[in-house]
Amino acid sequence: MDDMMSLRDTTERGSDRKKVKSPKICPKIHSEHNANVTKRNYSALAAVAVVSVFLMVAISTSVLTEDTNTAGFSSNSNSLNKEYRREIASNEFPYRDLRLPKHIFPIHYQLHLRHDLDNLIIHGHSQIVIGCARKTNFIVFHHNDSIVLSVNIALSSNVSNKLQIRDNRYSSLLQLRYLQFDQDLLPNVNYTLTIQFRSKIYLNSINGLYRSTYTDGNNEIRYAYVTHFEPVYTRLAFPCFDEPSMKATFKLFITRPREYGVLSNMPLKTDRIISNSSAEAEFKTTPRMSSYVVAYTILNYTHISTKTSTGIKIRAWAAPAKIDQMRLSLDYGRRSLELYEKLFGVSYPLPKLDLVCVKKAGISAMENWGLITFPEESCLYYPKTGTNKHRVTATPAHEIAHHWVGDLVSIGWWSELFLKEGFATVMEFYSAYYLKSPKLAQLQFFRNKWEGAIKRDISSTSHSVSTPVDTPAQINAIFDGIIYQKGSCMLRMIEQFMGREKFFKGVNLYLNKFKYNAAFGADLWNSLSQVTHYDINSIMKPWIHKIGFPIITALVDRNRHKVTFSVSLYPQKRKVQQNSIDTKNSEIDRQIPFTFRTNMVHNGKFLIKRSADSMALKSPFQWFKANVNSSGYYCVNYDHDTWNQLIQLLKIDHKKLSPSDRADLITDSCALAEIGELNINIFFGTTEYLIHEKDELPRDMAYNCLKKIRSSLQRKADRDNLLKYIAYLKLKPPPDLDKDNLEMDDYSFQLSSQNDNKEDSLEKQLLALIRDGTPANWYSLFYQYKMSKRNWEKISMIKALASTPHQFLIKSLLELSLTNKELSPSDLKDILVAISRNRIHRKSLLNFMTENWKQLAERSSPVTMKLILDDLVQQPEIHDNTLEVRDFIQLHSIVFQEALQNDSDERENFKFSFTKINSNRASHWLRKTIEKLKNEGIFN
Repeated sequence: MDDMMSLRDTTERGSDRKKVKSPKICPKIHSEHNANVTKRNYSALAAVAVVSVFLMVAISTSVLTEDTNTAGFSSNSNSLNKEYRREIASNEFPYRDLRLPKHIFPIHYQLHLRHDLDNLIIHGHSQIVIGCARKTNFIVFHHNDSIVLSVNIALSSNVSNKLQIRDNRYSSLLQLRYLQFDQDLLPNVNYTLTIQFRSKIYLNSINGLYRSTYTDGNNEIRYAYVTHFEPVYTRLAFPCFDEPSMKATFKLFITRPREYGVLSNMPLKTDRIISNSSAEAEFKTTPRMSSYVVAYTILNYTHISTKTSTGIKIRAWAAPAKIDQMRLSLDYGRRSLELYEKLFGVSYPLPKLDLVCVKKAGISAMENWGLITFPEESCLYYPKTGTNKHRVTATPAHEIAHHWVGDLVSIGWWSELFLKEGFATVMEFYSAYYLKSPKLAQLQFFRNKWEGAIKRDISSTSHSVSTPVDTPAQINAIFDGIIYQKGSCMLRMIEQFMGREKFFKGVNLYLNKFKYNAAFGADLWNSLSQVTHYDINSIMKPWIHKIGFPIITALVDRNRHKVTFSVSLYPQKRKVQQNSIDTKNSEIDRQIPFTFRTNMVHNGKFLIKRSADSMALKSPFQWFKANVNSSGYYCVNYDHDTWNQLIQLLKIDHKKLSPSDRADLITDSCALAEIGELNINIFFGTTEYLIHEKDELPRDMAYNCLKKIRSSLQRKADRDNLLKYIAYLKLKPPPDLDKDNLEMDDYSFQLSSQNDNKEDSLEKQLLALIRDGTPANWYSLFYQYKMSKRNWEKISMIKALASTPHQFLIKSLLELSLTNKELSPSDLKDILVAISRNRIHRKSLLNFMTENWKQLAERSSPVTMKLILDDLVQQPEIHDNTLEVRDFIQLHSIVFQEALQNDSDERENFKFSFTKINSNRASHWLRKTIEKLKNEGIFN
């Protein structure tokens, strides 16, 4: 049962409706701010304003080797740009490192934050209790885009006994304040750092404390104020030690206008009226946690609630008109929390959980401990349309998993980002497995994670799962598919190899050992090693620190019950004859947790330790299939006879293999043919049985592979024959994972005339209207897009608007995305993403981004821009303009410069390799097959 109530009774306490007059910026505050900007050398940022979206500093923890007020260059200083090198080398700022010293650490924050919502200002008073591991005469902490009005430090036991500050300096580029004292701070003594400051509330950003909008029941615009601090934006709101390992407890006092309610990580302790217009909320003290998961919201929402079986209250918050659409998120969030308590064997660490829907919550949800924020598309579900159901269930499953891995146990530094994001991503799989169905979980993981990870890993933009980072450019760049998708594949691989029960037993040890502290990847591997006879740390360390994936060639000798392995690593430049076995005894850089199945063994395991290794089976077998359920992060090639035997197995009785195993044979053979490792006829052979396949996963994978091959065929007759073959197999584009029909047991193979409901969906109607309609239709739809308050409608509309064939309309849409005040940063993101999906407009998008980069940087997030650029640099339409893209990347993002230099040539070589080796074979196979089908009367 759930209840519905308002956060604060607005009829009694007033209204927060939008005023006619726009909020003012206090001239005095901002003149002070400008003066301080000049005084503190903020002009250094002006020189790099164009790239400032990528250059907001994040520092990392390093140990100082001397008890002085300076430190050596960070270990990664050679990879830094000139601004950072110059600042570190400069004698003007005494502290000479990018990361905070370990010998100073926060213990407790008491924060009093008074919010002037008219002038968009936070008036702050903080008391930070700190300790030190050894004697020192200086401290360093973060703040950014704010004014420190006063600062002092004293003994916590006698706050009147203040230490004399000898030196007080600030680096705007490093976002660090340095304080040196006349006397030393001593170990085992607590000190209180007291800071008076002013910071900002942001309108056109999604970092720090920002303002969002929504409409009330009278269709009037109202405001909500929401924090987003990951990864390096807590320092925008208040001074802090802004590194994930610098954990402390937090006590928040939030003052705001009386008509607003307020939420934070912990339950409300008191809420008292302090004036005719203001109220102050005091929250209970948090457990030890990282600064980036501190959160609060100031808003007037409605909520619905439920309780878990262990009594944890969960509330879902949204604008009144949208609260009913939060029911699925609330229900699935409750079920996920209950599941995790059982799987991890660790109780949920907090007394409550709030799920808050925000219109512009950023590119993704945020796992703030006890207060998760979601963008609308990730939490609002409209049952009548059936859209985004997968996302609305997967997102709370992901974010709630962070409450154990990420919040309870934090990462030691951002180089270990995979440890929390890869883990939370793989928990999406387990939540679907137990709460939906194993079949649906396999489908979603294969399509969304495994295939995406392989695709990213073959690109020259790939990087290791654990990669050194220091600056925000580097930190923001690693929030990508390698971290989320490949990271989750690594964890699922080792879980399948160890066994699920042992894996979660090891996770339990890890959580209990490091709770309320920070940990690294090796800590998880060592915990897993304690519950199995395998040395998981030795196995996983190379996987995490190396790029690429293994290609395993298995030579199966059924007579001797033996399998011989030859292993190479991709991407590794090599020339190998088709179907040959390389038995050269050279070492590989990792051990491979290899799984297999035969007609006698359901789930066999073998640890491949050398590039030439072998395995003996205890009993005879008829067939051999590697990589059970495609759980291993590798591709498998076989000798020619084994491939043919597996193809015959598919034709005779394909259900002897699981849907994932059948899909795995299709995708592996396609990938191997694509890189010239396998005759493409083998791939075609794995697809012939599909006329009898009723499961969607193998069919979807085959469709994707055939579509990719068609784009590489040179002759129109070959492409036409391939389309005929696809029609014969009754393959269709994979349905959207967010559609409800994925919950059904069987794939629908009915003719399009029998799928009228699907064809008549809003999105398809709008696409037809715009693609075949007039510019007047386009402008009419754009007006409706601006007026629409339903997120699912807006997504369908923007996809349609971006599908227009008219370049001038796309140019108009891009210009409006920056100039139209009715469009939010969230709208801007959706527009850019939608246009990037339309190949005929990608060059226009690139030109727009080149010409308007500064405005884009100001209105959108670094992660958004990186994802769009990631997509663009992988498209052939952009690679035709390689020099133009290189110039753009070099000017605007040092992160992409090296990746682009090789990516275009690699893709051209990749395509040439397929065309030269397999195009003629594909042509011959298709011509022969279509002719055979004609003779059988299937085609005229």
